[in-house]
Amino acid sequence: MSRSRLWLGAVLVVSCTAACVCTAHEAATQPAAPLSQQQAQAPGTPHRLLLQAPNYRAGLLYAEKGLRSPPNATRRGYRYSRSRKQLVTNLGASGNMTRLTQAACGKLGLASPECIDVLLLTLTPAAYSSNNTKDTPGGQAFISPAKSQGICSACVGFAITAAAEAAINVYKQQSWDKLSLSEQDLSFCKAYPRINCDTGGDYDSMVRYINEGGVLSVAYGGSALTSMPKMKEQIMLAGGVFTSMAMSKAAFGAFSNNITADNGVFNFTEDPRRLNPGNIIMHAVFCYGWWDNPANLDDGYWLCKNSWSSAWGLHGSFKVAYGVACIMQPDYTFALQFGPASAAERSAAASNRLLPSIANDPAHRDCVIYKPQQPQRLAKLADELTTMAVTYTQAQLGAGDILASIVASNLHLKRNMSAASKGPFTICGAAARLIKAAQLSSPSPPPGFHSNCSNPDSQRVIQHVDFGRDHTCVLLCNGSIECAGANIEGQLGTGQAPDNADHTLLAPATVLPVAQQSRGNSVIGCGWWYTCVVAGLPAGNKVFCVGEGYLGKLGNNEAAGSVSPVEVQGLKQSSAIVQLAVGFDNACVLYAAGSVQCWGAGFPGTATDVAGITKATALAVGLFEACAILQDRTVSCWEGDVIDVAAGEYHVCALVSSSGGSGAVGDVFCWGADEFGQLGQGYANGTWDAPGGSMVPLRVKGLRNATAIFGGFDSMCAVLLSRKVMCWGANDYGMLGIGGSTVEPAFVPKAMQGVFA
Repeated sequence: MSRSRLWLGAVLVVSCTAACVCTAHEAATQPAAPLSQQQAQAPGTPHRLLLQAPNYRAGLLYAEKGLRSPPNATRRGYRYSRSRKQLVTNLGASGNMTRLTQAACGKLGLASPECIDVLLLTLTPAAYSSNNTKDTPGGQAFISPAKSQGICSACVGFAITAAAEAAINVYKQQSWDKLSLSEQDLSFCKAYPRINCDTGGDYDSMVRYINEGGVLSVAYGGSALTSMPKMKEQIMLAGGVFTSMAMSKAAFGAFSNNITADNGVFNFTEDPRRLNPGNIIMHAVFCYGWWDNPANLDDGYWLCKNSWSSAWGLHGSFKVAYGVACIMQPDYTFALQFGPASAAERSAAASNRLLPSIANDPAHRDCVIYKPQQPQRLAKLADELTTMAVTYTQAQLGAGDILASIVASNLHLKRNMSAASKGPFTICGAAARLIKAAQLSSPSPPPGFHSNCSNPDSQRVIQHVDFGRDHTCVLLCNGSIECAGANIEGQLGTGQAPDNADHTLLAPATVLPVAQQSRGNSVIGCGWWYTCVVAGLPAGNKVFCVGEGYLGKLGNNEAAGSVSPVEVQGLKQSSAIVQLAVGFDNACVLYAAGSVQCWGAGFPGTATDVAGITKATALAVGLFEACAILQDRTVSCWEGDVIDVAAGEYHVCALVSSSGGSGAVGDVFCWGADEFGQLGQGYANGTWDAPGGSMVPLRVKGLRNATAIFGGFDSMCAVLLSRKVMCWGANDYGMLGIGGSTVEPAFVPKAMQGVFA
């Protein structure tokens, strides 16, 4: 038995080949009566018999939900929305925000649910199927074949599992055959309360359980979908919805035997609310498509998947007319969404997906141009922006504002606004202001840099470049890393022993893992003789580092270096890593939730929270300090304390704490002239007349745990924690006291002989 694991809220869904087997009799629903004893034809409705089916089970518990509203409640509202939609589309190029609001909302405001439904419907096609490769933007069929619940009342588990599979497939843009989840494990092992094979289960308890946390949650904050436009929106965004059907025994018999109208649509007309509750059969199904009748504003059908095997109906699916069998009731229809649990994490993920495809509109400074790399519907763009608006609260935008600005910006287009396209789309108004606010709060690629990883010839296309003290690494579109430069501590990631050679061409960092996909943020980083990468693994946040381990900058609580990658310890798993920033001697990661962790100089040996940073959107780590851009557009920095400073004739050195806070032990950094090696880099740079040197601080090589520094003219000395006195620079007449037979400058620190501090 093969298994694959995935968290469904708090539910661990396990794919397995075992089938559901229950032997007890069902209590909530009775088997359908033979066809000869049923009402085989609704009055005035032509019918045909597709399949003489055996008895089937349902199993959705009756709890008044799914029956509170009239069968055609959503259908009647849909007629209003479709008529208003027609007014909007008739505006054409003459439309503006004022005329759009009047056409879509009438006397209602943009925040009204009725107006939002009209605007949603404007971006919704007349027909759609999540299993039709011509309808889905990525050309994938997301819906797996129907499975059988057998003689067990487990339709709830089957419907929700189908919704989970679809949501994951849509998110990953993968075909249905890449994923198979177990209805059995969800229904009888992980769900709480367990679905009863005799009496079935209800949606309310399942929704509460899923929303306890995990990578799958119920859309709209766990609320039921209250209108047909919202249901259709979620079918496009999440692959489908799980909903209820309520039928009399006669209607259930006709349904189970596939008695349909001549057009193949189940259209048994009745009002179950007028029946005795004990005679109502509730059934859970998963719906993934629809068709609108162009000649009738409130007519059409839903395309749904049943749980009675692929031998039933239309290969396990069926068509049911709008409003029939109380399907898609506003209190018992839900959608699942795959991704981070918190609103802040979802907002960060949406920003990372969207912003790389945004450019300023040169013709209209208040607008932006959206050009997705893959075909996309404007309904998806509206959803991404609505998700982002939760975080960028300064924009004070609701779904109606965002939808209206997207529709108004594209009324002039000759193409259908509901069609999937690569654009380009113009976005103005509230949506553009939101995007600009997000751009100010999010890191972006350098000007002119637009990595095209969707190009078939992108094997050598780079996503990101990062520079260390003596080496450089690039991230390629396939996630692999290549590096060039010094390999003094094995920082190039080749797995070879350290050397002092110059590696002038990029070479594969074969020991480093494939990196996480970059979306404008850095996921690789180079420091002083070490390299780190955010691994593209499905098992949570993992960062690996290679090279020098001094000051704990490999993050494994060790000071030793390594030519093989070591995993950074202490990383949080509750929120996804969205950026890695590597400095000289410490590195930091930014999480989608806005918190930051760092390791290396100034921090314990493993990843540690940076106090007070909870709403960061971007990171930068330098020599002495690290800074984060916060959601309110302010900048917050933290740094190692400067313990001591000493100056020479044309150079300066600083002792900087490496233990965090006001620690009295640190590293020495020097800058300025270097004609006598007074910067401690192992070489001299320049002459007495033209001293050369460095305009940026350089860490003195070979010096560890300094507690004090002294300097003058062209020489320096430092006192170490070990009480040794180490000196470097000009050594005229042997003035450094380091001994030896020559009086040449000391390009690196050497011990002053015969004394201790």
